[in-house]
Amino acid sequence: MGLSLPGSRLICLSRDNLSPESFERIISPMAAWKHAEQDYQFDDQWHHQRYIINIEPKSNHPLTATLAEHGVRAKAQLKNMIERGDVVCLNDVSVLPADLFYIDDNGALICRDENAFKFSGATKIIGTFNLAVSKRDYRNFGGKPAPTSSRQLRGGGSQPETYASVRETLNSKNVGRLLAAGGVYNGNVEGFRKTAEQLGGDAPAGYDQVLNKTTKGVAIAAVSVAAGLGIGRMGAAKEVEELSAISGAAKRPLVTAELEVNGRKFIDTNQTARPPELANVNKPTLISARIEAKNIKAAEKAIAKGKPEPHPLPNGNMRDAHAEIGAIQQAHEAGIAKGADLNMTVKGLDLCDYCKGDVPAAAQAAGAKSITIDAVDSFGDPIQYYWEQGMKKMKVIK
Repeated sequence: MGLSLPGSRLICLSRDNLSPESFERIISPMAAWKHAEQDYQFDDQWHHQRYIINIEPKSNHPLTATLAEHGVRAKAQLKNMIERGDVVCLNDVSVLPADLFYIDDNGALICRDENAFKFSGATKIIGTFNLAVSKRDYRNFGGKPAPTSSRQLRGGGSQPETYASVRETLNSKNVGRLLAAGGVYNGNVEGFRKTAEQLGGDAPAGYDQVLNKTTKGVAIAAVSVAAGLGIGRMGAAKEVEELSAISGAAKRPLVTAELEVNGRKFIDTNQTARPPELANVNKPTLISARIEAKNIKAAEKAIAKGKPEPHPLPNGNMRDAHAEIGAIQQAHEAGIAKGADLNMTVKGLDLCDYCKGDVPAAAQAAGAKSITIDAVDSFGDPIQYYWEQGMKKMKVIK
């Protein structure tokens, strides 16, 4: 998890806290720089208080293509840090490791191509990995990090002889089936399906054997029942909708938030029903710093106990922001939330536990005077929430 650079993929190893298990997700410097050039805007005229380089997601600047280039020094600085291994980039899907690094059976990080970096960058990354391992307690896990999942899929054995041999195994139907199951369990059907397609070979066919137009109904029912009984994960509703999308069905909002501010209305939906052009992972919300701090705290707590890092919390960017946060974000961007009394109506589901804390934080960040939310609780009864400046948390009115 990084704070020194925007987004969740660029990591400054000397400043950010990257878990040992995440080092296998590091991609090549060439691919990392391609990602940086494509998704970020550089400007030497900025004096960024938060990031180590004057860089911002291009999504923050809709007219970036028309802007003059003022980031020569910032671009050169980041490119140099990437080539030396001071800054690394993680792959965009955490399901499987990238191609460059893997953890062997002895818990050591191995680089398949040390020449990919300049000035012994690979050695520097491995040294940082060893330092991260030394700061964690693996006594309950054999005293070392778990070996890379790609080798585990091959059934244990020795370390990968070549990338080709690993790839040949990873694009099998069995891996495709595993990815389909993982998509349902982790609430990321779209991401897991994309991974199957990227692997190629028989992986997509294996995926479709598990999740297709014929079987999706059963999968949806299973997830729905689990959610209704309270034994499913908190993202079960999201999974149901994503499974429906596999067959090409229209995405129906599970939650709709309608915000009224001085006569103007702003409407948003839950994450998976939000239009793709608005669901931008690189666009931070008003409370992105709050969410990122909570993610880091949760990750450090899990690592201290020798457990895997938990999934990132929602509401940090516009891809995973809940409807309530999205509506407040719109009012803020329209420039009318500051000093205003916000009135919101939420339909579909009651406010989740995340939003009960994040909504007042977003309202405060937007400079709103107050916010009143009319919703329906889990029993179908009307419920109203209220918050105003000076209050630490929302209160229930009725």
